[in-house]
Amino acid sequence: TDAIRNYLKAMDGEKCYDVVSLHPYGDGRKPEGSGSILKKYPDDVKKLLVEYKQDPDVPFYFSEVGYSDRFSTINDDRTKQAAWTTRMFAYTAGKKSADVIFNYNYLEYPNMYYQSSEGGYGIIQSDKEPAAEVPYLAKTSYVALAYYNNIVADNKSFEEMYPDDTDKFGYRIKMRDGSDVLMIGAENEDTQQFNFDLGCDSVTVGDMYGNERTVYGIDGKYSFTGAEDEIMYVRGNFKKVEECDSVFTLSKYDFSVPVGYNFNIDIGVPNGFKGTTDVLVQNADIIADDNNPSKTNAAKADISKESTRLRFRSVGELKDKAYVKLDIYDNDGKF
Repeated sequence: TDAIRNYLKAMDGEKCYDVVSLHPYGDGRKPEGSGSILKKYPDDVKKLLVEYKQDPDVPFYFSEVGYSDRFSTINDDRTKQAAWTTRMFAYTAGKKSADVIFNYNYLEYPNMYYQSSEGGYGIIQSDKEPAAEVPYLAKTSYVALAYYNNIVADNKSFEEMYPDDTDKFGYRIKMRDGSDVLMIGAENEDTQQFNFDLGCDSVTVGDMYGNERTVYGIDGKYSFTGAEDEIMYVRGNFKKVEECDSVFTLSKYDFSVPVGYNFNIDIGVPNGFKGTTDVLVQNADIIADDNNPSKTNAAKADISKESTRLRFRSVGELKDKAYVKLDIYDNDGKF
């Protein structure tokens, strides 16, 4: 802000600008959280405008901001780059901290920058070797931003759902056609649970890249689980948005086990629910029973009882992450 202070001093009360243009790079930190530069920087500048008797309610542009996939905190993880870049746009919209955002940048720099963080900001691969496996190939950030813009471009309100000191992010978006969108996910490594009473029969749920499915509620209630670097878009015509108890309960969400260790996950279902779950695993085996451990990574289980125990065995190498995905259907086949 020192440069802006010098400009304001030189103006001596005159207004010689139409917008305030900032470059609020976060040096590889996540977009959200207390002290986020995406909120602090424009707030600090507005205080300066007031100090020098300028109108603080002028348009603010983030004319250059973004995440390089070569930051040490991202470490060539393009999924993380896509998630953080998209969340940067949403956080800025939720905080109302800028009117216009220009992501830096569209095309990756050519090979002279390939080994530096400067070469990894683009959402499209370069046309120069060796910086590109495929010239002009869209990176995952491009796909994620395209879906985000497709979802929220015609909104009439964009509001935060959670304070800065939580480990989850959420935005409630009202569209001009009257429909509703929830954009939710986990800020950090810990998986987060989201339980909402939306008062409607079904919703459309999309992942960060636009893969969509229809999800049916139980008495208008829904449960969603968000893992690190995942974004969920829940769309529909909500009668209300209220947090509620979990529709389905799991005994575990995040935990550590040794390689070659048996572990259980218990599923609790609402009274009277009749259905099944498709079980998909990675770096784990599904155990059918003690005498006949299966070596499959996919199975179907009946969960019509009030509580059902699923059994697994961890496999792989030390520090590998194992995942268990449960897709639940009622007996009519509704997800």
